[in-house]
Amino acid sequence: MSQQSTGTVLDAIIEGVRADMAARQEQVGLDELRRLAAQRPHALDAESALRGPHEDAVQIIAEVKRSSPSKGALAEIADPARLAAAYEHGGASVISVLTEQRRFGGSLADLDAVRAAVSVPVLRKDFTVDEYQIWEARAHGADLVLLIVAALTDEQLRRFLDLTHELGMHALVETHTPEEIERAAAAGARIVGVNVRNLKTLDVDVDTFGRLAELLPEGAVVVAESGVEGEEQIARYASHGAKAVLVGEALVRAGDPSATITGFRAAGAAARAGRRGAADPAGAAAEAASLRHAPGPYFGDFGGRWMPESLIAVLDELTDTFEKAKADPEFTAEFQRLSREYSNRPSLLTEAQRFAAHAGCRVFLKREDLNHTGSHKINNVLGQALLAQRMGKTRLIAETGAGQHGVATATAAALFGMECVVYMGEEDTRRQALNVARMELLGATVIPVTNGSRTLKDAINEALRDWVASVDTTHYLLGTAAGAAPFPAMVRYFHEQIGEEARAQILDQTGRLPDAVAACVGGGSNAIGIFHGFLDDPAVELYGFEAGGDGVDTGRHAATISLGRPGVLHGAKTYLMQDEDGQTVESHSISAGLDYPAVGPEHSYLHDIGRVRYEPVTDTEAMDAFKLLSRTEGIIPAIESSHALAGALKVGRRWAEDLGPEAAAEKIVVVSLSGRGDKDVATAAEWFGMLPDGSSEEELGEKGEQL
Repeated sequence: MSQQSTGTVLDAIIEGVRADMAARQEQVGLDELRRLAAQRPHALDAESALRGPHEDAVQIIAEVKRSSPSKGALAEIADPARLAAAYEHGGASVISVLTEQRRFGGSLADLDAVRAAVSVPVLRKDFTVDEYQIWEARAHGADLVLLIVAALTDEQLRRFLDLTHELGMHALVETHTPEEIERAAAAGARIVGVNVRNLKTLDVDVDTFGRLAELLPEGAVVVAESGVEGEEQIARYASHGAKAVLVGEALVRAGDPSATITGFRAAGAAARAGRRGAADPAGAAAEAASLRHAPGPYFGDFGGRWMPESLIAVLDELTDTFEKAKADPEFTAEFQRLSREYSNRPSLLTEAQRFAAHAGCRVFLKREDLNHTGSHKINNVLGQALLAQRMGKTRLIAETGAGQHGVATATAAALFGMECVVYMGEEDTRRQALNVARMELLGATVIPVTNGSRTLKDAINEALRDWVASVDTTHYLLGTAAGAAPFPAMVRYFHEQIGEEARAQILDQTGRLPDAVAACVGGGSNAIGIFHGFLDDPAVELYGFEAGGDGVDTGRHAATISLGRPGVLHGAKTYLMQDEDGQTVESHSISAGLDYPAVGPEHSYLHDIGRVRYEPVTDTEAMDAFKLLSRTEGIIPAIESSHALAGALKVGRRWAEDLGPEAAAEKIVVVSLSGRGDKDVATAAEWFGMLPDGSSEEELGEKGEQL
């Protein structure tokens, strides 16, 4: 078929593409391609991947690209599979592989290598002028092909689109002008790109996207192409409605492409969040909402107040008291005084050099384990206890898993002269006998919960039942950044000092921000506290490490974000571990504090927009990190915190693999050491076979202070 002339550089490129395709056709006929394509697994859903899980999310199509007609050679890419894997680690939703050889230095071999290396959809980026190339793309494992409107007739465009859909694939339909956008819409394109490069001059004008964006078909996935030098262009495209951005040169030339993608996604998410509330889209990038200080009650689609009517009035009272307290200098001064003089803030930032040798990068520990009561929990407890005083409450109730929150609540109750009742799953009272003794020594009544799985979820249920019956005198001091509004935003507010301190301390000690921040995530209070200081720094990768238990493929885990789906638990819509009927399933972790089948709603939002990456860490990995820190630094961490330590080891080792050992050694990760491990000595002793013959963790734990 004769080719449509464009009068641009495309004509010469396509002439070469046709010649190269003819040579391949002599080697592999169309019938053979159809046979090979039929043997491939079903194509991955590239459209869903590019739409993303949330309205604010911006997806990155990361390109493997050696050269271009406008810039010549860009990068030596000896191992495209390794580069693609780094892209995926950074959060790229689709990997684009250029297969045109003459101008771009690509090949089908690159496509094969990348397909074998990644689990996300792959785009075959070439100049499609014949159905043969679409069959070829599917035979080599591509899920998506590029169709350039300028190079195709209307009949070709419709026919090629139909074929991609018949093969279960999708097409990125590239446009440059209003007329091409009309043609793409008429052909039924579902993924429409605007390439801001002028085909005649090869010049780039990023403002082209803004001028054309309003013309794009409603309901289509909108992709911005070309012109990205950094986060500024990502934010600009996102502010004009881009749902995805294709990036090549900026990534192949980046020293750390994985971190660069993370930064791009964060910048895009902030711009789209700002766009939702901006009257003037042209100024939305500059006005983009900060991800810090999100007030609730909703974080994107998550959060809310799904509570019984009997608790609405007291939640309104708590919200009003909290908002007024934040604006009251006397309240903030008293909270700061208690944090400084009672709980020992600011907590230290300690470089763990010997531990870091096993990670291959620099590791700094935010020492929440040195706070009074031994964890970060005291921050939130003191704040909420002050609020309870303002409301005239005389009784505090709390739930606890690992016992750290229960100990902190009992401590505050003793300090403020309040009655204290702590609900704790019966299984957790066994695992954390030492902390039960501590709470009782502080004057609290500890009530073992025998319902359900007898762990943290069930303790929260019992505490809520108590609160319903005693709202006039009682404040429920929820210990994590979960539950109904205002708890997620309120708990974060009292923990924000973790991140604010860590940010100032790392700048003071190293002169720069870290490359990554790692924290364990159960409900997510320590994580949201330390993340707070870095949410608006796109170059800082944020990692939340969930309890992988016996392994995510066993069913015995608490990897809520990794494997859960949205649902409602304890008053908030969030990610939740549930069965096909929507019933909450039991979680499992060696860590009582992470043994929870849901997560705070702000974490769900940060996951969906791609700002934070959540990954599972198994019991074995956490306990290995527990032992490693103890033996290299003389610091015994909480098992909860050990999940973050194990995650930091993974991050460092990935850097070494992706960037090389020398570059990784200069990287910095800050770890939230959320608590100390005194409470976990019995569990660790049994895990590592250190107990005397015939004894058990429970027997050893009952000895309390002898530990």
